[in-house]
Amino acid sequence: MTGFVAGTLVHTEKGLVPIQEINVGDRVLSRSENNEEETVYKSVLNISSSFDSIIFQLCYYNIKNPMSDLQAQILYLAGGNLIWVVKDEDGNIIDKWLPVENIIGGSQVVLNNGDLAEVDGIQEVLRTNNKNVGDIFDILNDRPEILVDFSHDKLEYYYIEHLFRTNESYRYEYHSHIEHNFSDKISIMVGNYNIKVVKEYFDFFEVRTCPQPYTRSVYNLEVEDHHTYFVGYDGIWVHC
Repeated sequence: MTGFVAGTLVHTEKGLVPIQEINVGDRVLSRSENNEEETVYKSVLNISSSFDSIIFQLCYYNIKNPMSDLQAQILYLAGGNLIWVVKDEDGNIIDKWLPVENIIGGSQVVLNNGDLAEVDGIQEVLRTNNKNVGDIFDILNDRPEILVDFSHDKLEYYYIEHLFRTNESYRYEYHSHIEHNFSDKISIMVGNYNIKVVKEYFDFFEVRTCPQPYTRSVYNLEVEDHHTYFVGYDGIWVHC
């Protein structure tokens, strides 16, 4: 089943609300495929949830921001979720719904205010020894980058890539790396060996052989008429 992890923000008549706190009858921001410029509030008809969905990370930037301020936003969602893609990775206009796992970095998606966001990449979250914690791997450099703690229905992030660097000078640069690459709306903590989830992960990582996908409960909304809504701080347009 498709859906989003607890803690994912939904654009509603009352502001940004975590998806697990949405109730039937609440009104969420929606848009029709036949009129992509008009957004309206529509009622939630039903709320569904499922267990053990494979989770993906979607990282994106609002391209309207200056090049020096292209800070990433992150969503965690189940495979199969449909997202409206305006342009593919080659810049061709396609204007259609695509499952998140089929979206390629460089593609552009639309936000609730009409701005476009560029997808930086889609990654499968990997399982750790803690059922509430997944890790994101830096594929290019072949090392873990971020731990994500899903346990409190409010996502907590630990940046850990610097702990795998052999270059000691880099260990003093990670603060600027985080500030430059991630939005201040995402509170990413710098991981160290004194943090329990980080220490447990390192003990696990030393013996991990074949990485397995991380699974988690997800929530989805059935929305009247348009069957769409907007998620994340910037409001990516998604299909129910």
